[in-house]
Amino acid sequence: GATSAPARPPTARPAAVSAPPKRALATQQSDDPVLIPDFRGETLKSVRRMAAHNKLNLKIRGTGLAIDQRPTPGTIVMGSQRQVLVSFSNGGRES
Repeated sequence: GATSAPARPPTARPAAVSAPPKRALATQQSDDPVLIPDFRGETLKSVRRMAAHNKLNLKIRGTGLAIDQRPTPGTIVMGSQRQVLVSFSNGGRES
């Protein structure tokens, strides 16, 4: 009798996960216009952080410091156009 009661709370915990509201929020913001930041001169880590903050999808080419990007800084994008190709100083394959 007493041993079966403590087993119930762990089963109830996974139901309390609140992932759907976050997903809905990201979906709403993806249609908002975004001004493409200037990634040039930034490290890969910094570019990823800036892209995440602006809800941009990244295509990375190379490593080192960012030297080029498409679309260019200052371009306004929205919806499915939110992808940015950033080339780094130590060129390489796209990832």
